[in-house]
Amino acid sequence: MDERLRLLCDGPDSVIGPHTSAEVDVYVNQAVLDYRRSNLDKFEYPLQSVFVKEKYSTVGAEKPDLATKMEKFQNHGTIDDWHFSMYSLPDLKPIKPKGHISCASCHDRYKERGFISRQSEKALRSYLGDLKSKQVDTKP
Repeated sequence: MDERLRLLCDGPDSVIGPHTSAEVDVYVNQAVLDYRRSNLDKFEYPLQSVFVKEKYSTVGAEKPDLATKMEKFQNHGTIDDWHFSMYSLPDLKPIKPKGHISCASCHDRYKERGFISRQSEKALRSYLGDLKSKQVDTKP
């Protein structure tokens, strides 16, 4: 994996964000989709909500180098409701953040969005918007 991307994910440069020069694919599970379809402006995700990001070290790279996973396992309204993990790709070897910066310390800033990053929220809204327009287009 490109060391610059890894440092952005778990080092002091995370103030800028790990997505400033890389591409990211965002995936969510059915629990997230079902919740957001009926709660477009709410962010109280249900238990077992899962967000996965596949991160590419450079724009235009063919394969991602890193995957992060965020899974909700409690419902207390804090960042501690979520479990964060990071894996190298394609081998799925777990990666532990270095230093005092962690996924949770960054995502804690996003409390108003249920601790979900801007990138994930934007991708989710785009997907749901696309689905909604397709549903409208297919009606007789």
